[in-house]
Amino acid sequence: MSKMEDVILSVENLTVDFYTYEGVLHVLDDVNFQIRRGEIFGVVGESGCGKSVTSRLIMGLVASNAHIKAGKIMFNGKNILKISEEELNKIRGKEISMIFQNPIGSLNPVFKVKDQMINVIMNNQGVDKETALDKAFKLLKIVNMPDPERVLESYPFELSGGMAQRVMIAMAISSKPKLLIADEPTTALDVTIQAQILKLIKELQEKLGMSVLFITHDLGVVAQLCDRIGVMYAGSVVAYGSTYNILKDPKHPYTLGLMGAIPRPEHKGKPLPSIKGSVPNYLDPPPGCRFHPRCQYAMEICKKEKPKMVKVGGNHHVACWLYGGEGD
Repeated sequence: MSKMEDVILSVENLTVDFYTYEGVLHVLDDVNFQIRRGEIFGVVGESGCGKSVTSRLIMGLVASNAHIKAGKIMFNGKNILKISEEELNKIRGKEISMIFQNPIGSLNPVFKVKDQMINVIMNNQGVDKETALDKAFKLLKIVNMPDPERVLESYPFELSGGMAQRVMIAMAISSKPKLLIADEPTTALDVTIQAQILKLIKELQEKLGMSVLFITHDLGVVAQLCDRIGVMYAGSVVAYGSTYNILKDPKHPYTLGLMGAIPRPEHKGKPLPSIKGSVPNYLDPPPGCRFHPRCQYAMEICKKEKPKMVKVGGNHHVACWLYGGEGD
């Protein structure tokens, strides 16, 4: 992994269950990854693999039915899961900010944009209303918002999806956070606006020097934006390393499956390749490697023991018995 002084966030052995009326959901199973200062780290995987749950835990948003069995989330030397609510409030929204995939749904429909932005800026920075309004205007200019004066006087439902997402980004960066969590921020947007938002996030990351945790299911987005990535499957990180190494030469069978499912010209008129089966039921996940029921390379040991991370290249690690699975 990285030298600790270069690491701003470290998720270590995070294992979380959720208690429901149907039973205990074993959602996160020994999740590990680190985010370096000033990098964009992507977490990619199918819907339901635990990406968003992990991001909310980093924000200290722990559901009432969640049981953290093991692990810690270290941010600048503090364990997010152990600090008091008062300490957490000094970090959440200030040092760690978050933008969501449904921007219009994240904004209050009965308040104007300016009121919501002013409220966030005043709470985070302790400035007066007039100063907060001036900062709100400047933030909208920073995120390249067309006609910021009109937008400030608008209600969220009067904005397009792309404009609403720019408002959310402006609010998220208002306190110049050290870490920005972007939870599938382009999913609800069309391709043209998606490209603009990705370009904006990259520009802001470079300008402000912040780290970004970018959560997505889109490998195309990961390829153009992220420095390093972690591939998640069914509550575990099964591969991590540099974006180039993982996408150029995928090793883990799940990564190979994701890459194979990307539409290509040669697929025209043919069924699109897919990974057989579906994400396991978290009430009763399979033993050993959770991917083994869907893996064409599965061996007997895969059904019994969970593999550990092993190094398979310069900056490429996988948790797979094909490569040993005994750990570094």
